[in-house]
Amino acid sequence: MFQRMRGAVSITVDGIDLTKVTDIEVELIQEDTGVEMLFTGAEVVVTGETALTVTIPKDTAMALEVAPMRGQIMFTREDGMPDATKPFTVSVEELIKEAGYGN
Repeated sequence: MFQRMRGAVSITVDGIDLTKVTDIEVELIQEDTGVEMLFTGAEVVVTGETALTVTIPKDTAMALEVAPMRGQIMFTREDGMPDATKPFTVSVEELIKEAGYGN
């Protein structure tokens, strides 16, 4: 689920306590256009056990085509093992709107 924030989107997840994992990366891929975005470090902020915020620069968001987009969150578990969420579908229109860049 996305929540509107200026220049960022909030993503919620199920089955993972984000406060107990490290090295979080959020990947968004638009396979039809070849656009790949990887958000790490200061761009990704954990805001709760099941929520994080990703800052998306306006020029990046506005460069997206209206085409299907796939997202995935990668992270390192407490035991040091790498893991990832199942891929999820992202609506470009919703992403741009929720980042505060659309109507």
